[in-house]
Amino acid sequence: MADTNEKSFDIKVTLKLLDYYRYYFSLFNLKRSGKIITAISVIVISIYSLSLISLVYIAFTAGALTWTTGKGILLDLVIIALFTTPFSRAYLAAYNDAKANRLVNREISITITEDKFIAYPDGKRVEYPWKKMYKTFDFRHSFALFIDKKELAFVIPKRYFKNKDQIKFVNDVIAKIKK
Repeated sequence: MADTNEKSFDIKVTLKLLDYYRYYFSLFNLKRSGKIITAISVIVISIYSLSLISLVYIAFTAGALTWTTGKGILLDLVIIALFTTPFSRAYLAAYNDAKANRLVNREISITITEDKFIAYPDGKRVEYPWKKMYKTFDFRHSFALFIDKKELAFVIPKRYFKNKDQIKFVNDVIAKIKK
């Protein structure tokens, strides 16, 4: 295995469905409008969840389950369902992507050098020069490497890096190619 001082290193990655979910949700939140929608959704879901809990509690402890209380409970459920759309949309996209590419729960060896990113899915060697990458993103939890406009991103969770020097190495390579 190469050391980071030699300008390359190897890692083994096993992607989970949660990695895909975080990736899609992070892409959604890249734009300011996505962040606003997420914040508003969390606030509305919290408020209507509290309303739902209090309505159900009052209805069953006081024995006052009436048509009006039932409509209030139904309305709370509908509003909560509507505002969970950004979260469920990201989950469904992640699930479909993971299922289509069959990369979930499979170990993939990766070699990262100054010049290229090398992956070994299904025992095949696939090289991607950093300079030809379409886009790269450094999220809090992972790196997303877009090979081109048509292919999906290659997601590399940061938890598989052995130390912070390796993460810094990838950040430096990305910064160098973005110049």
